[in-house]
Amino acid sequence: MIDYRLDWGLVTENLDRLMAGLGLLVVIAAFAYAVAMTLGLAMTLLRASRLPILRIPVAVVVEVLRSIPLFLFLFLVYYGAPQVSALVLTPFVAAVAALGLTGAAYASEIYRGALKGVDAGQWEAADAIGLSPFGRMRYVVLPQAFRIAIPPALNLLVALLKGATFVSVIGVADMFYVSRDISLQYFAPFELYTFSGMTIIAVTLSLAGAVAMLERRLDRTG
Repeated sequence: MIDYRLDWGLVTENLDRLMAGLGLLVVIAAFAYAVAMTLGLAMTLLRASRLPILRIPVAVVVEVLRSIPLFLFLFLVYYGAPQVSALVLTPFVAAVAALGLTGAAYASEIYRGALKGVDAGQWEAADAIGLSPFGRMRYVVLPQAFRIAIPPALNLLVALLKGATFVSVIGVADMFYVSRDISLQYFAPFELYTFSGMTIIAVTLSLAGAVAMLERRLDRTG
């Protein structure tokens, strides 16, 4: 039997590196979220077009992005892009791109559901006062749709933060990359990965709790 003794001192000795890795995870998730929500809105508006040449390709892209496992997509973006183009991405940019594109597909569905949630009478009222299709969407429909989309959109942020824990596979020096690096030096995977896992769980639970509180507040004010 292997005599394995826990050494939690490795965690405290390397806490600055681990926290820097956590900060990098949060930054990647935040940038990816901005990409996802912006691109997702553009996808939604294109899918709402009456022109099949715009609507159908975007719908296909959304379904494909939702079907590809994130772990695989990270490899495709980081290692595949240089093979088929002159585009060479840093691990950070590749991580943001992969998470952002995947998130955009889900954000598109969130926006689409929110648009369907706007009462049909609001669309008709906008037409009745003579607004153009653009004006109807900008001044009447989207402001109401955004409010509907807030809770699921924030849940998407939680999902992206959890998904960001995969980025170490392409060399991003996040918390789990640091954990692996230290554990290989000292053969202490349990301590490092346990601390990193519990930290991520604490962060995501806190964020999920904030989302739940916001949902209840919106329900009361709705």
